[in-house]
Amino acid sequence: MLITGARQGIGKAMALAFAREGADIGFAEIDPESARAAADEIKAEGRRVFFKCVDVANYSQFQTWVVEVGRELGRVGVLVNNAGIAKAMV
Repeated sequence: MLITGARQGIGKAMALAFAREGADIGFAEIDPESARAAADEIKAEGRRVFFKCVDVANYSQFQTWVVEVGRELGRVGVLVNNAGIAKAMV
């Protein structure tokens, strides 16, 4: 499974839910410290996890990440495109 934006909120909840159901998780994040914490929680569910700091708006970085996840975790059957940035409207 690939998921973007899995360090907090809905993305993290989805990653943990899929891990509890037996999925190995590859995720892209922009903040390395919180990504490591999320990876530790996924590993605690007994699953393999591969994360990388990736700007998913950069196609080259995204493409490289997808290939790397495939190498690390095998065939990918699910992609959740969850990453986003919320900006307050003033």
